Amino acid sequence: MPDWTARVAKDRAGDLAPGEELRAAIYFQGRGSAMGQITFGLASGIVGGAVGNRIAVDKRNEILGRSRSAFHTPEGSIAARVPDDKGVLAVTTARLIVFGYKQGMFSTKVEAPVVDIPIERLVGWSYTSGKVASVLNLAFDDESDVGVELPRANRPDRFAEQLAIPTTG
Repeated sequence: MPDWTARVAKDRAGDLAPGEELRAAIYFQGRGSAMGQITFGLASGIVGGAVGNRIAVDKRNEILGRSRSAFHTPEGSIAARVPDDKGVLAVTTARLIVFGYKQGMFSTKVEAPVVDIPIERLVGWSYTSGKVASVLNLAFDDESDVGVELPRANRPDRFAEQLAIPTTG
């Protein structure tokens, strides 16, 4: 897997303010995505065909909904701005920046920022290591919070250690 910090530093350096330092970056996906993908694959493979795909989609959506419902993301809150899909999270000395991410067949691209949050708005974070994906929880000063999955292949433990994020579980 790519070194996301180096990739952001190279591809998106122009998005950093003068004097702002990039501390770490990592690819993420919405909470429940990994388990949803596994469930989709199992359900569609076991039943097969259009019926299998419909069952698989329903089960995946159920898992995604349960995983994401534990967070407080009211409309207009900081946490609600964090994409439920995928992206690259960069932590700088001044901000949390969520970059768009596009994966093609032969190449990937870190795209322009979609969310920019001043670091002082982050009032807490925690990290839970997992077998398939780890979870990074973010809490903000508007009392909203959200969790994102950090796939195991992207070395999330290293990311959490680098930023001294408190671990749970």
